[in-house]
Amino acid sequence: TFDDAEYSQSLGATAKFPRDSVAFKWADETAETVLLNVEWNTSRTGLINPAAVFEPVELEGTTVSRASLHNCSVIEDLKLGLGDRIVVYKANMIIPQVLENLTSSATLAVPEKCPACGGAALVTAQNDSKVLACQNVSCPAKIINSLVHFARRGSMNIEGFSEATAKTFYEAGFLKTPLDIYNLKNHKTEIMNLEGFGERSCEKLLENIEASRNAPAPAFLTGLGIPQVGSGAAKALCEFCDYNIEEIFNASAEELLDVVGFGEVIAGSVIAFFKENETLIRDFLKTLNLQKPAITPAGGLVFVITGKLASFKNRNELAGFIESKGWAVASAVTKKTNYLITNDTNSGSSKNKKAAELGVEIITEEDFIKLFADGDNDG
Repeated sequence: TFDDAEYSQSLGATAKFPRDSVAFKWADETAETVLLNVEWNTSRTGLINPAAVFEPVELEGTTVSRASLHNCSVIEDLKLGLGDRIVVYKANMIIPQVLENLTSSATLAVPEKCPACGGAALVTAQNDSKVLACQNVSCPAKIINSLVHFARRGSMNIEGFSEATAKTFYEAGFLKTPLDIYNLKNHKTEIMNLEGFGERSCEKLLENIEASRNAPAPAFLTGLGIPQVGSGAAKALCEFCDYNIEEIFNASAEELLDVVGFGEVIAGSVIAFFKENETLIRDFLKTLNLQKPAITPAGGLVFVITGKLASFKNRNELAGFIESKGWAVASAVTKKTNYLITNDTNSGSSKNKKAAELGVEIITEEDFIKLFADGDNDG
C-alpha cells in the first residue's frame, strides 16, 4: 500500500471515477413476493412503460407494492409471468426494482394495443433495448402528458395546470396542442361551468397562463419535450443561438455539436424536432415573449469553449473550473464574449468565424491555463 497523496493524485481518473479510490456500499435489503399484475402506461413520447404490481412487502422501512420494469427487454431478461415468485429491492434505498425471478415462467404477454387509445402498439429497438410504443399520433395519453410536461414547474411553470386539469380540458375539446393553452381565455364561461372550477379559480388559472407568456426561453425549449433535451441542454441551446430561437431552424447538426454537452444524438434530435414541428414552434414564437437572462458574471469575464481538450478531461470540467472563479461560460460567441477557448485556432468552425468577426480573442487551452489557471489545474 501507499500513503502518498501526491502519488495518489497522479494516477488520474477515468471519465467517471478517480483511479486511486474504491467505493463500497451496504448490500441492498431484499424481499420475496408474488407478481400479481403488470400495468402498462403510455407516456408523452408514446412509450408504453410496464410496472410490476406485487403482494406488498416491507423494504427499508416502507411498504412497497409496485416497481418499474422499464421496458420489454427487462421483462424478457427476468422471464416474467403472473404468479411468479420474485425478489424486489430498493435501488439506492429509494426506487423499487425487481432483482430476480425465482419462478421464471416467461408467460407474460406484451400488449398489442395501446392501453390508452386502443391503437397499434409495436415493439421497437431503442438504445439497445426493446420498447413498446403506441403508433397513434392522436393518442390521448400522449397529448395529455405533453400538455402537463409543457405546463409543469421547470418548463413554463403554469401554476394550477395539473394532470387532472389537462385531462378535463382535453376531453372538453379545448386543447389539442400546448399552443391551445393560450386560447383557453376564449373558453372562460365554459370552464367556469366545469366541475371543480368556479369564477375565481378560472380567473387565477388564466392569469397564470398569461404570466407564462414571459417565461425564460430555456423553459420554453424544455416544455416542448424535444427528445434527449432536458433543462440543461435547453439552456445550452439558448446560449448557442443567443436566445433567438429562430436561429435554431437554420442550424446544422454539425454546428449544434459545438453546444456544450451535445453529441450526435442530441444534435440530430433537435434538428428533427424543429423540422417536424416548425409551424407549431413558429406560432409559439408569435404568441410568447420569451425572456433572455442577463449574463452578469462576478469576475466580469465570459468564456466560450469549443473542440477537444487535453489538460482538462472534458468541456464540462473546464466549464466548472471557470464558473468556480465567478466567471461565466456561454455556448454561443456574442459581443459579450471575452475569450473563445479552442485547441484549433485555425479551425473554420462557426464559433471561430464568429469570434474573428466580433473581435473576440481566441486562445488555446494552454493559453487559458497560463493566463487564468496556473497553480490551480493539475490536468
